[in-house]
Amino acid sequence: MYAHSIKLINFRNHVNFEAEFNRINYIIGHNGSGKTSVLEAIYTAINGKSFRHQKLKKLAKIGTVNTYVNMLLDKANVKHNISLVINNKPAFYIDKKKLKSIKENIFSFPVFVYSPENEGLLSKNQYYRRQFIDRLSFYLNKLHFDNLKNYNKLFKLKSSVLMGYRIDNNYLNTINEMICKYSVLIADTRKKIIEKLNESVMNLINNGYYNKNIKINYIKNIFDTKILEKELLKKTVLTGIHKDKMSILFDDTYDESLISFGQKKFVAILYLYAASLIVAEIINDDIMIILDDFENGLDEDVLFTFRDLFSSNQLIITGVENKFFDNANIIRI
Repeated sequence: MYAHSIKLINFRNHVNFEAEFNRINYIIGHNGSGKTSVLEAIYTAINGKSFRHQKLKKLAKIGTVNTYVNMLLDKANVKHNISLVINNKPAFYIDKKKLKSIKENIFSFPVFVYSPENEGLLSKNQYYRRQFIDRLSFYLNKLHFDNLKNYNKLFKLKSSVLMGYRIDNNYLNTINEMICKYSVLIADTRKKIIEKLNESVMNLINNGYYNKNIKINYIKNIFDTKILEKELLKKTVLTGIHKDKMSILFDDTYDESLISFGQKKFVAILYLYAASLIVAEIINDDIMIILDDFENGLDEDVLFTFRDLFSSNQLIITGVENKFFDNANIIRI
């Protein structure tokens, strides 16, 4: 996949913005100029969600009626127009046809992001770590999002039943059986993609890209029927895959607090790169990589390492000043 251009109208602080892309692109501007907003527009138009965890209506410039994002992309030498329109209700289009589901966009036009607002597997919030794994899991199993959707519906239904005055135990047992079914499917796919990630990162370590042994430790929270009595007593759901945890083990020890900001950022981007390798192999296509505030906190040798690792990807980077990408297409905001 390759992005050729983007146009924004009333998106965040951009009234009317246009840019053309090359393979390596560096967006430069002062703080608050809207650099990250351009990256957010790219990601959102393709994935249907903001990596900054904002509701879509919040992306519209305050006081405006029509918000519009249009991108020209290339897939297998065929050009496509991808659009996001935010009026009363957000809508997504490909080649002027309204999409019923964003899933095909996600699969066909893969784009991965690192941002201080979304650190992937090193995010403080476990929800965002699960989100990183689940998005990657979708490329391994296209039913994964459907399984998550069904699980979440059942979770809400169970929560509602537990809050009720009179509980139908037979009905609750039926819900629990369905929750167990989807929990196993989701956990199995997560486990498989985490194994692939750990294998890919270990290969990078063996090739000298990092001096510590690191791996993802996956702690499943499969539904436990033994906790049912406690759930009935407390009238709330206490267990399930929505509480799964992912942590990074450094030399078989879990203590992420001991690593520096630069090391944490390096590991987060290293896993992002490993994820891009896995997806590229699955779909047999190149992956667009978005790196927000990329140079901040990383040593010069690390920056050169990532420049080499991402040499086959289309890169869209933000920063205050470009120091390491001599052939970059400079986009000033």
